[in-house]
Amino acid sequence: MNFEEQLKQEAIRLIRAGEPDEARELFQQQLNISSTDAERLIQALTSEAKIPSPVRVHQPATGCVSIVLKLAGFFMAFMAFTFLVFALISYQMQTPFTEGARINAKVTGFNIAEGGEVVAILEYDWNGTLYQSFAKVVNDPPDFEVGQTIPILVNPNNPEQIVLDTFSERYSIALWMGGFGVFFTLMAVILFIAARKVKVGFDK
Repeated sequence: MNFEEQLKQEAIRLIRAGEPDEARELFQQQLNISSTDAERLIQALTSEAKIPSPVRVHQPATGCVSIVLKLAGFFMAFMAFTFLVFALISYQMQTPFTEGARINAKVTGFNIAEGGEVVAILEYDWNGTLYQSFAKVVNDPPDFEVGQTIPILVNPNNPEQIVLDTFSERYSIALWMGGFGVFFTLMAVILFIAARKVKVGFDK
């Protein structure tokens, strides 16, 4: 029995034993051919010897991993989209104040809100009318005290709406939301790349 016949019989034995992957590797090593060409030889042998189509034991599990990674990627993409939308909304909510007026407000006292948060009571004059509003106190102790004058931005369409004229007060929420959006976007990209690599390995 010559080399080619021995190789053929060994491959048929492996295929009958349910080990087509080993048969493919045998062809690749002994004949120095690609995985695709080896697969074609296996299919030809399967047809010639009337062997039932080989069952690839490892493929279903690998395929499931690829599907799970894709589903996780879609979830991360959904989370990224959600956070980025909220970041955009939060940023756009500052438009009325950006286009509004910068004035000074006087801190007249502090109060405890329903949620237990400390808020500063602010009074300010807008077009000759005295308004009173509240600003959440972030730091303890507060960054300002009773009697102090602090800069604020007023919504000209609704003077009762104000915001402290500080970067953190105006854009902190948008930055936090945007940061989470970027994080989930990166995670989605990584998961999609991993799923693709697993699929490529599965196909081979």
